[in-house]
Amino acid sequence: MRLLRRNRPIYAGKSIFGKTGIKDMNHTFRPFNPDSDKNTVARFLLDTQTITGTVPADVDENWKRYLSSILLAQKRDPNYCAMMLGEDGLTVGFIDAFPLIKDSVTGFVRFDYIVPEKRKLGLGRKLLEYALAILSRAGCKRVCLDVAKTNIAAIAFYQRLGWTMTGEGNGPFLKMSREI
Repeated sequence: MRLLRRNRPIYAGKSIFGKTGIKDMNHTFRPFNPDSDKNTVARFLLDTQTITGTVPADVDENWKRYLSSILLAQKRDPNYCAMMLGEDGLTVGFIDAFPLIKDSVTGFVRFDYIVPEKRKLGLGRKLLEYALAILSRAGCKRVCLDVAKTNIAAIAFYQRLGWTMTGEGNGPFLKMSREI
């Protein structure tokens, strides 16, 4: 897979996207850019929180905290937070995944999102494959995530991809994990 490291392309093993490297079905991945992408990702975050019933009292403060956490992850590797672009160049998804600092063989998917009109087309799988490739390259052997208990569609999606429930998360969330 063609990845960007310090703003230059590198290749990490065999591409999960075939011979074209970073592209598949005319989709491209690039690192999150705080200047051009923050409004898009803020909308994605609010949409997800609305779906799951977890909208915070102070949406703006919540976004500022999340943006700060994205930027910290990107200091470790810009690919940890990436935008998925369609063939028309418009954003169709976003992934935020990184190795845990205290357990470097475990990755964490903090957020993944596909725009509603592009769901059920296999893009969620591609987005997670990108994240798993990034995490595997970083030395992770397993990956975990938290999913809202009320997000039945997301739970079923992850289970189809080999994720298993591993317990209760904080508040309204379940913990799920899988091996890479």
